[in-house]
Amino acid sequence: MNLKTISSRRLFQLLDLFLGLFLLIKFANGSNLSAREDRILCKDKERQAQPELKQSLVDDHGPFSSWGIRDCCHDEPLRGTINPSLLQLQHLNFLYLSDNDFGGSQFPDFNGSLSRLRYLNIANAGLSWRILNQPGNLSRLEFLDLGGNNYSVISFDWLYHLSFLKYLDLSSNHVGENSWLKLVNKLPLHLENLQLRSCGLHGIILSQPLNGSFASLIRVINVSRNRLTSSSALKWLTNISSNLAELNLEYNNLIQASLNGSLSKGFSLASSKLVVLVLDGNQLTGPLPNFCNNAFMSLEELDISHNRFNGTVTESLGCLSRLKHLLASRNSIEGIISKTLFENLTELLSLDLSLNYLTLNFKSDWVAPFRLRHLSLSFCKTPYLFGYGTSPYLYFLNLSNNQMSGILPDLLSPNTLLITEMDLSSNMFDGLLPLLPYINVLNLAKNRFTGSLDPFCKITSKYLTFLEVSGKLLSGELSEWEILTFLGSLFSLKALNLHNNNFSGEIPLSLKDCSNLIFLDLSENLPSLVFLSLQANDFNGRIPANFCWLAH
Repeated sequence: MNLKTISSRRLFQLLDLFLGLFLLIKFANGSNLSAREDRILCKDKERQAQPELKQSLVDDHGPFSSWGIRDCCHDEPLRGTINPSLLQLQHLNFLYLSDNDFGGSQFPDFNGSLSRLRYLNIANAGLSWRILNQPGNLSRLEFLDLGGNNYSVISFDWLYHLSFLKYLDLSSNHVGENSWLKLVNKLPLHLENLQLRSCGLHGIILSQPLNGSFASLIRVINVSRNRLTSSSALKWLTNISSNLAELNLEYNNLIQASLNGSLSKGFSLASSKLVVLVLDGNQLTGPLPNFCNNAFMSLEELDISHNRFNGTVTESLGCLSRLKHLLASRNSIEGIISKTLFENLTELLSLDLSLNYLTLNFKSDWVAPFRLRHLSLSFCKTPYLFGYGTSPYLYFLNLSNNQMSGILPDLLSPNTLLITEMDLSSNMFDGLLPLLPYINVLNLAKNRFTGSLDPFCKITSKYLTFLEVSGKLLSGELSEWEILTFLGSLFSLKALNLHNNNFSGEIPLSLKDCSNLIFLDLSENLPSLVFLSLQANDFNGRIPANFCWLAH
């Protein structure tokens, strides 16, 4: 569920950065404060801290003349060292240094400074591992993110003093087998969120029981992308808190067990507060359990994709009335799904049942009770483009490799004009191509569409990055003025596949304006091509064999 405009994660990071820098300015730059803030009396040491900090940092994006939004909200990391003058900011309670490059430099010794700090984020900051000896001095700390630094964390004595800590992220550091029990025994009693993604955890370590006090408050545990095995992980699950709301075990090595066995039994020992369960990318086998079990009743997100589940699909999924995201692609689940399964799932936003052995048995006029935003039913036997395609919020639609037919523009609701990604390849849709003005990724290959590319000329050029309409039936002159203008305006286009159609005419020179284009396939077209010029390029590799078929 990478994916460059600023991502939502980065946006929140930048917002955090601004808040942190605002605090720095508030307590260190008295000359720029508003009339109300002028009443704050800053000590001389605090007032001098800002220029000293600025001098120790390098901003590759431009001059670091001010620390406002205009200069700080960009993706370029800061470099340099952190000046000890930072420790003069005695009122600081929020410090965000994530995603910078401090080149292994040391963080100044706290020595009792920054005693009011409650939020510290140095994820992916490139600071020396020696900072691991210091957080214990920050007794008021509630949030600590050390992720992405590739530290080898051996001792956790510093955790003992963080009695107010609620969030701890050690992801992408090495905790490993020998340190796991030490960590568990040192975890603060008030901890609610523990992030241990990609920490080198081994299956055997999870045979150790959790600290009883810790387990009573924990709400979120993420141990994804480690090397856990099912037997030890499932024993661990039986000791999880009755308050657990989110558990992420994706991309481990969970094997030799099924949801119908030890895992569901383990959850039966907990309460029904579990909201998110992510088991994507493991090797779990067997049939799906009875989801009417009390342990699953609060689920809002269930991800069992990329496993080996088999057997018949269970209509007990319909008991999960709070479910918003159901992801079960790439398994071996079989059976017929009727509308009965979905009648209770009125909150559903995402549905992915792709690459199973399922048949969807609905009448063509059935209207789904939910308002989907993401729908993927690739390789499901679903003959109708029914009510799930009419959601006004739908932005992702994948119905490829089915047996669907009909005139596509008539089947798509006017609401689907807002779709940004759509894959309807390998079906039997016919008629003219649909109008999709905001599409970003579009694959209509191997259908029965006829006519020209004219409908695509209405696409808003700044969005389209991938377009595939291969499949023998489209035709027309590529050199027509409207098509030339359209292709030349696709400044964001990265891939264009018009393979195996009946286009003719000259290859549009306007394609040279597609500066981001990295893939272009016009093969098995242009049978009457007489002149082809590829001069002034940086092509490499072999000349395509298809050129030999251009008889003229």
